[in-house]
Amino acid sequence: VPKSGRRDVDATERALFFLAFDVARPRRCIKYAYDHVGELRVIFIKSAGRIWCAGGDPKDFQAAQKMESEGRAADNSAGAQEFANRLKYVNECPVPVVALVAGPVFGGGVGICSVCDMVVCTERAAFQLSEVKLGVIPATISPYVVQAMGVRNARRYFTTGEPINAATAEAIGLASEVVKDVKGLELCGNQPVEWTRPAKLQTSLARSHRSRFG
Repeated sequence: VPKSGRRDVDATERALFFLAFDVARPRRCIKYAYDHVGELRVIFIKSAGRIWCAGGDPKDFQAAQKMESEGRAADNSAGAQEFANRLKYVNECPVPVVALVAGPVFGGGVGICSVCDMVVCTERAAFQLSEVKLGVIPATISPYVVQAMGVRNARRYFTTGEPINAATAEAIGLASEVVKDVKGLELCGNQPVEWTRPAKLQTSLARSHRSRFG
């Protein structure tokens, strides 16, 4: 969202490219945020459908196991590193990133929420480390999830994979605020964003990280 009005919608759309599969796009979009830090006020992440994030494809998990069994551990590690890079780019973004969650969040989506500066969700939202049910450790997202919900809670949900409702998510720190419905999320997105970082601080952050993205 630009600092004045909402005319630069394209800027917001380009800033969301970090969710794309191409690992080059996250670098371009975050660099865009650095270069235009005085123009962008906040980046919102929201879903177009009923599910906010369905997590990783089980077929990818099977493919990863096959790579390991065939001695292609390096290929498997490259995929995990790619996702880790995306999370790192969002975590270090100089423009505040806010997740607007209106539905279920599974697996890696919990990691994406954990690297956002704020998570606002509806009462029907739920979060689940669903990969645990498949015998997969949420390793790549774990540093950010642990930071968001704390060690004790992480031990529980990394073990059980049980769903976390909106109220519990707010209580343990995974969600920042719970609103009644989608209209509440829209109000959050349209209201003046007074709680975002001041422009001077954004500029300082941009300068401190600019060298990483050249």
